[in-house]
Amino acid sequence: MQHIRFIWKGRTRFTGHYPGRLICLLVLLHCAVTVSGNDTTLIRLNNELSAATTDSSRVDLLLKMAKLTLWSDTRLSDSSAREALELSEEIGYVKGKAVSNFYLSQIFVDIDFKFAEELIMKALQNAEKINNRALIAKIRNNIGHLKNNMGEFKTALTYFESSLQYFLETDNDSASAAIYNNMAISYKSLSEDSLAMTYYFRAAAINASMDNYLWLTSNYFNIGYDYLDMGDTVNGIQYLNQSFDLAREHGFDRMLPYIFGTYGNFYLQNNNFKQARMYALKALQASREQMNRLQEKNALSVLKDVFYHSGKFDSAFVMLEKIVSLNDSINMDKRQKQLDLMDIRIRFEKELSNYQLQIGLLEAKNARRELRYLIVILLVGMVVLILVFLYILLHNRMRRKNLEQKTLVMERENLSRELEYKKKELATNVMYLVKKNEFIDAVSKKLKPVAEELDDQSGRRIAKIVSEMDQSNSKEGWVDFETRFQEVHVGFYNQLSKQFPGLTASDLRLCAFLRLNMTSKEIANLTYQSTDSIKVARYRLRKKLGLSRDENLVTYLTKF
Repeated sequence: MQHIRFIWKGRTRFTGHYPGRLICLLVLLHCAVTVSGNDTTLIRLNNELSAATTDSSRVDLLLKMAKLTLWSDTRLSDSSAREALELSEEIGYVKGKAVSNFYLSQIFVDIDFKFAEELIMKALQNAEKINNRALIAKIRNNIGHLKNNMGEFKTALTYFESSLQYFLETDNDSASAAIYNNMAISYKSLSEDSLAMTYYFRAAAINASMDNYLWLTSNYFNIGYDYLDMGDTVNGIQYLNQSFDLAREHGFDRMLPYIFGTYGNFYLQNNNFKQARMYALKALQASREQMNRLQEKNALSVLKDVFYHSGKFDSAFVMLEKIVSLNDSINMDKRQKQLDLMDIRIRFEKELSNYQLQIGLLEAKNARRELRYLIVILLVGMVVLILVFLYILLHNRMRRKNLEQKTLVMERENLSRELEYKKKELATNVMYLVKKNEFIDAVSKKLKPVAEELDDQSGRRIAKIVSEMDQSNSKEGWVDFETRFQEVHVGFYNQLSKQFPGLTASDLRLCAFLRLNMTSKEIANLTYQSTDSIKVARYRLRKKLGLSRDENLVTYLTKF
C-alpha cells in the first residue's frame, strides 16, 4: 500500500516500497527551494553568522542553516544543529534547545527510530517549557509520523490530534489539511478504511479551497490508491486520473513515478499486461528523470512480472539483473547513509558527553559560587529580618505610646467635659437651693403671723411645722450641695484642712461658697444667716488664712 504523508521538514522528499508496503511523501509546510537557491541562501546565512553580535542570534542563524541543509547536506545540517544546541545549553536559550533537538531528530527519523524519538521528546519538553504552541504542534505532528514508522498507529493518532487542535484554533487550514492526511494514513494502517477516507476528503477539500494543488495531487493519489486497495476500481481510477491531471497541469513531475507505478501495478494485478507494460515504462522513465531509484526499482519489478507472465523469460531475466544491480546501488547508498548517520551519531554522543562533562564541572563551580551567594544572602537576610523586627518593635512601641497619649487626651477631655457638666450641675443646684430657701423663708415669714392669730394649740402646731421645714431644708440642702461640690473640686477640703488645721466646719463651708464665687447675699440665703453675719465670717476667715487686705479671698481659694 502506498500513501503520501505530510510532516515538517526542510525540503521535499520521497521514499517508498512497492507494491504492498507503505509509500510516504514527506512534505514540509514551507516552500521547497532549489539547490542553487540553497547555496545562495547558505552563503548569506554564513555572512550573517560571522557578523552576529549576540549568542541567541547565532543560535537562530545556525538553526536556519540546519533547516536549509536538512536534506541536501546531512553532515552540515547535523553540525549546525549540534552547535546551536551546545550554545543554547550554554546560554539557557530554551527555544534554541527545542528547535535544535527537533532538527536533529529529523536526521534519524527514518533510520534510528529510538534515537530520533529520544531527540524529539527533548524538543517537546523544551517547547512546553516556553509554551510555544506553534512549535509544540509541529513537533507533535512529527512524533506522530515517527510513531507511524514504529508501527504505533494509535499513539501516532494521539499526537496528530493534539497537533490538529492547535492548527484548528489558529485557523491554519493548510497545516490542518496536512494533519488530516497523516491521520488518514494511520487509520488506514489500523484497517479503519471509512475513517481514513473521511480524513482524506477533509484534507482534499481544504487544499482545493486554498488552491494548494501540490497537496491536492497527493490527496487524490492517496484516495485513489486506497480505493483500489479496497477493490473499488471505478473510484480508484477516477482519483488517480485526477491526481495525474493536476500533476501534469502544474508540473508536479516528482509525483509521476508514483502515479504511473500505481497504474502499472493495478493493470498487472488485473492481467492487463499491455497496459501494465505501458505504465511501467512511463514510471521507469519518470523515475530516472527524477532520480527516484526506489520507484525505478518498482517499475522494473512490474516489467519483470509482465515479461514473465507474457512468456518473455529472457526479457524478464534482464529486468531482474537490472533490479539486482539497482538494488545493490540502493543498498550501498543506504549503507553509506547509515554509516554517515552512525558516524554523526557517534560524534554527536561523544561531543554531547564531553559537553555534559563540561556542564557538570561548570555546574559544580556554579553550585559552590551559589552556595557562597546563598550564605551571604542568608546573612543579609538575617540582618534585614533583625532590622525589620526592631523596626516593628519600635513602631509598635511608638504606636502604643501614641495610642496611650490619645487615650489619655480623650480621658482628659472626657473628664473635662464631665467636670464642666458637674460645674454647671453644681451651679444649677446652688441656684435651686437659693431659690428654694428663699421660698421656704418667705413661707415661714407668712406663717408666723398666722400662727400668732390662731389659738395656742394651732399656733404651736404651725410654729413646729415652720421649724421642721427650716431644719429639714438646711440639712438636706447642705448634704446635697456638699456632695456635688466635692465631685467638682476633689480634695478641696482636705488641702485646706491640711494647710490650715484651725478651720472649723463652718469655715470650710464658707470657703466652698466663696470658691464658687457666690456673693454674701447668696450665701446668707442659702445658710439662713444675715448678710452682716456672712461679712463678719469672711473677715474672720481672712485672718485665719493669714491674708492681707490687698489679697483677694476668692482668688486665693481658687488655688486649692
